[in-house]
Amino acid sequence: MAGASHQTVRLTRGRHPSPAGGACVMELASMLAHEPFSDRPRCVDPVIGAFLRAFNDRLDHRRRQELRPYAAAIVGTRGRRHDRRRRRDLCLAYASGSRRAGPRVRARLFLLIGAGAALDLDGGAGEWAAREAIARGDVDGGFALLDALLGRPLEAAPLALAIEGQAQLRVARPAAELVLQAQVAQEHEGGEHHHDAGGRSGLER
Repeated sequence: MAGASHQTVRLTRGRHPSPAGGACVMELASMLAHEPFSDRPRCVDPVIGAFLRAFNDRLDHRRRQELRPYAAAIVGTRGRRHDRRRRRDLCLAYASGSRRAGPRVRARLFLLIGAGAALDLDGGAGEWAAREAIARGDVDGGFALLDALLGRPLEAAPLALAIEGQAQLRVARPAAELVLQAQVAQEHEGGEHHHDAGGRSGLER
């Protein structure tokens, strides 16, 4: 997709070398923030970033497109340690039923995701919560958790997107304004690089 912009880039799985091959929601956020194209934009809270990288890669095509408005909503969320800890606790509570990040939680993160997640509780908690939402078949709950991480419920606003049979999505009004002209291309999953915490070489994360 030559000359892809934030309005035309398609949301797909994995990390990408450029918008021409598609983008995950975090890479779209980097475009909106005018940062270098990356799935780890500096302006995004690390808990939210970890959640969205994992959630983006595990959603089906239709539900993944519902993440588009969040790319704008998460820009500028990196901030105070108190906010990061609150978000981490929300993710831990959703994933494990406990907000306490003690040795048992670290052990479970190590077994479920890996050593990196156990050492980095902010990223580990976010990824764990996203994986749990998919594993439980609770995609709506995952979106609700994402709203909670942002600290507010999303308003209902119509947004016309070129997604098969789905003309309206529940999105934040400010975010909707940035993507009203979006034309989401039909996804071809075969050429994408799936992200998995087990392997991080190449275009995996």
